[in-house]
Amino acid sequence: MDNKSFSIDLYDENIYNEYGVSNSELLQDELCDTIEKISNTHKIKTNLIINFSKPKQSVLDEKEFVNAFKNTYESKVSMKKHEVNRCIITGVIMLFIGIAMLCLDIFVFEPLNYLVYEFFNVFSWVFCWCAIEALTIQLIQLIIEVNKYKKILNARIKFTEKGSND
Repeated sequence: MDNKSFSIDLYDENIYNEYGVSNSELLQDELCDTIEKISNTHKIKTNLIINFSKPKQSVLDEKEFVNAFKNTYESKVSMKKHEVNRCIITGVIMLFIGIAMLCLDIFVFEPLNYLVYEFFNVFSWVFCWCAIEALTIQLIQLIIEVNKYKKILNARIKFTEKGSND
């Protein structure tokens, strides 16, 4: 795996989200957006090295920052995994509904009434299509996001001090 590094300047001391979950510090959304945008320029199967550059007079506690970094991205991975599970469950349920409606359509309504037959035919295929979309397109996008967050979570974090005349 390739190692790719990038630097982010920490000028603002207010880098923590004021709405931490259960007394855990989280990073501000703007900082997370910057990290994610820069990391998106690198392949998923890349080891990231993130260098945070801070002013020499900064009072930033590096351990607290790394803790907040890990908390933030562990939380994002966990939420995306829940979305993956929800997507799978929804897709499977829709597929079963679609197949059940298609079976009803073919075996029960076809010989009875043409209008009811067509109604169930259309809706059964709509449910099947929604299930296929959920189990393929949406699921793939969510898995990519989980892997992106895992890549950031597993990044090596370094700190450098930036002088006032740099």
